[in-house]
Amino acid sequence: MFCGFYVFTIFFYVKGLISIVILAMVLVFFTPLICVTVFLSSIFYRVNKARLLDDQADVCNSQGKYEEAQRLYEQTRDIRNKVLGPKHPDTARSLNGLADVYNGQGKYVEAEQQYKETLVICEKALGPKHPDTARSLNGVALLLTRPQTGNT
Repeated sequence: MFCGFYVFTIFFYVKGLISIVILAMVLVFFTPLICVTVFLSSIFYRVNKARLLDDQADVCNSQGKYEEAQRLYEQTRDIRNKVLGPKHPDTARSLNGLADVYNGQGKYVEAEQQYKETLVICEKALGPKHPDTARSLNGVALLLTRPQTGNT
């Protein structure tokens, strides 16, 4: 009977150790996965937020609400710069929208700078035949062919 007590105690002690080892293995395996999942969901959230702000800026720009559109495009540019980097096509899309706003405001020098920066990014990232590259090239062309009134 006394021997059975030791066997019973040792059995639960070993069972407890195995449980601790299994728990440690689970934590070691799943903790990085959880961290990566949280990190990626944060990135997706910010990218989607930028997309929604970009859509809202497009609407404001089309309605002639240039100050609001400019603020929204600048927000999307900042988010995309931080999350995707300055040479990403989505960042270029924000710059192109900002150039459209500058163009609508009559700030042609700023618009031309933004269009040219967008064009460089799109040509490198997407190639010369991509629609976004063509859109940027079109913006530069429209600025260069506009009637010169002395206002820049």
